[in-house]
Amino acid sequence: SMRLQFVEFFSKFYESGGKPFRPFELESKFVEFV
Repeated sequence: SMRLQFVEFFSKFYESGGKPFRPFELESKFVEFV
């Protein structure tokens, strides 16, 4: 459930931003938070 929300949230960033912004850094921070 949480992973699905993260993926949907992430896709919105990719679509609106047009280019990735350090996805690995964001994911590691997200995992630490959880």
